[in-house]
Amino acid sequence: MIVVLDSNAVIGLSKGAVFELLPRFCSQVLVAPAVYEEVVTNGQGRAGAGELRAAAGDWVSVTDPSLQSRAEFGAVQNRRDREILALAYETRPHFLVTGDEEMCQFAAERGLPVMSLLELLLAAKQIGVLPALRPVVDAMLSQEFSFPHGDLERALHQAGEVAP
Repeated sequence: MIVVLDSNAVIGLSKGAVFELLPRFCSQVLVAPAVYEEVVTNGQGRAGAGELRAAAGDWVSVTDPSLQSRAEFGAVQNRRDREILALAYETRPHFLVTGDEEMCQFAAERGLPVMSLLELLLAAKQIGVLPALRPVVDAMLSQEFSFPHGDLERALHQAGEVAP
């Protein structure tokens, strides 16, 4: 599976201590330079910075989308989001992993498949890469990572784990 990650996905996976599991079920992991900048350069010392820095150039590809692809998303105000969407548009991954509603909307308009972070974690559990979802989300929640209302309970139910 080929995925493009936004900053939130990198940070969330790091907070859940499962970022390093991605190469076990993703054949290619791509991030835009703006994601690397936000997580590693601007987020130095925070969750995701060390993990992304170590993986970049190894199993994570920091890929700059073309100007032509960026032009497809000229209506997107945020430079980082525009870069992420352009990268997904250009590379046609299996999924753009994001929870950002505006990015989801722009992606849908261009026919780009989107997966939430919880859906990615659930997929990892379903194929046996992740033994349980609950400890990962508990670790994320303990570090002030949040999920859209109702999504966590739904994911835990789908994983066969009881929601509190």
